[in-house]
Amino acid sequence: MDSKMILSARETALYLGIGMNKTYELLASGQIPTRRIGRKYLIPRLALDRWLTAASTNKEIAHERLHK
Repeated sequence: MDSKMILSARETALYLGIGMNKTYELLASGQIPTRRIGRKYLIPRLALDRWLTAASTNKEIAHERLHK
């Protein structure tokens, strides 16, 4: 899976270590970057990695502000 550029919803759930219900919730709400073709979600791996990095960075910034 590491070399795939586009992930399915199931692959995304496995990659993130979360359940399918939570994955579909994040996809439907637009929190995870995605493209849809019909009923199928296509998740660009690079966009997912950027989303994870941004989420981590935002958490670190919030943690630093809280502990100043």
